Amino acid sequence: MSWTTPDGQLLGLNTALYVCQAKYPVAHRYRESLSREQLELVYDHQVEVMVPCIRGLGYDVPEPPTPERFLERNGTWEELAQLEPQVVQDATRTGRWESYQDFLDACPPMPPHDVLYGD
Repeated sequence: MSWTTPDGQLLGLNTALYVCQAKYPVAHRYRESLSREQLELVYDHQVEVMVPCIRGLGYDVPEPPTPERFLERNGTWEELAQLEPQVVQDATRTGRWESYQDFLDACPPMPPHDVLYGD
């Protein structure tokens, strides 16, 4: 995740992040970069589950990067990341889904938690 901070808002942003992190702590393993094995699981999941789901909704999904390129980019498939908001926007506008969570449930971008983290 990333964002830009308007001029004069950095202190406010840092304060909000501090309060949020203190109020809703995240386990250390979720803040670490995914391992090579985890990234391979993500790649396989996106190619085998997420892409067919999005194609089933009628969208053209660009060919995936090679597994090596996906790993070099630390799990980034830019074309798919750019398409995802359009799919969600179209589906919520037409009433297919009510929220982004509906998209995550229908076409999950990540493998199940127990598969990805092994518990």
